[in-house]
Formats: sequence, structure tokens, C-alpha cells
Amino acid sequence: MLKLLQAHPSEEILEGYAFGRLDAASLESFEEHLLICEECQSALDQTEDYIRLMKAAAREFEERAPESWRWPWPRWGAAVAAAVVCFAGLFYLRPAPANIDVPVALVSTRGEASVAHAPAHRVLGLDVAEPLAAGSYRVEVVTEAGRVVWTRQTEAGSGKLSVRVREGLGRGAYWVRVYDASGLLREFGLRVE
Repeated sequence: MLKLLQAHPSEEILEGYAFGRLDAASLESFEEHLLICEECQSALDQTEDYIRLMKAAAREFEERAPESWRWPWPRWGAAVAAAVVCFAGLFYLRPAPANIDVPVALVSTRGEASVAHAPAHRVLGLDVAEPLAAGSYRVEVVTEAGRVVWTRQTEAGSGKLSVRVREGLGRGAYWVRVYDASGLLREFGLRVE
């Protein structure tokens, strides 16, 4: 099991996570650390980019290689060389983190302090912090001008309503609206920065 509160996980752990090879205890511990550590989010993005690059390079090489190069040893040699170059390049590239859930608690109160804040272009986990009766709800995200940019039908369980916005919202101010069968039930402010 990882001891992530003391240090960042090793490259071996990052690669194990990217390839889906971590045991359940390590996976849970690593994902908890990943939610709050931007440095590890960036390192994971780099590892995943490396994997995508390697797969794309291998496909392209296979498609473009002349017939004389299609023996096993040149393919492996080229793949290893490309892997070394790409892996070394990962230490110098720092892409922006993506696709890591960002939890956002929605609370309805008055004033600027009640507006929830979230980073742009990330997967958002919207949680309505106020109790709701069990049942079906429609959740919408609209711009300040009222244009619907995201909508989803969902169920509230145990008095809690949670949805994931996978599309990633651009910078700006939004309203998160919750509807039940009778109409608009609640509206929450959301600022994406």
C-alpha cells in the first residue's frame, strides 16, 4: 500500500496506474492523493501522453516502413529508440492537467461567498450540499445569458444529488439549475476560472 501522505508516488506507481496494474489498496490510496496533488496530476498526464505517443509511433512506423524493414529486430529497435526519446522528453514537457474529477459543492446562500469555484476544462463532480427527497431530477448548467451548455437526468439517493460534468466548462460564470417534475427547484452560482 502506498504511503502518499509522506511523499509523491514513484514513476513505477504512475506507470502501474496508467496501465491499470495497481492492486486495490494502492489504487485507492493513489487516487486519493491524485485528487489533491497537481504535481502528480501533471506527471500522470505526461505518462499517459507518453503511452499514446508510443502507440501512435508504432502504428505509423508499421504503416510506413519499407518491406525490408519489416523484420522483427528493426521494429523493436525503432520502438525502443522512440520510447527512450519520448520518455526523456516527458521530463521537459508539462501539459495542463485534464480529466481528473474536481469536486464542487453547490450551496444556495446569498452573496459572492455562495458562488462555487472550479477550474476550467476539467471534469467536475457537482454535489448539491442541501438535502433533496429521493427521486428523479434534471440538472442543467447554463451561461449567464441563460444558454444551456450541459444537461443530465439523474436520481437523488439518500437525500444527496451528485452529477459529473465530463465535457469541461470554459472560463466564465454559470448557473447550475436543479429541476424536479414541478419545475425549477434550486439554482446555484458557479464560476469557472
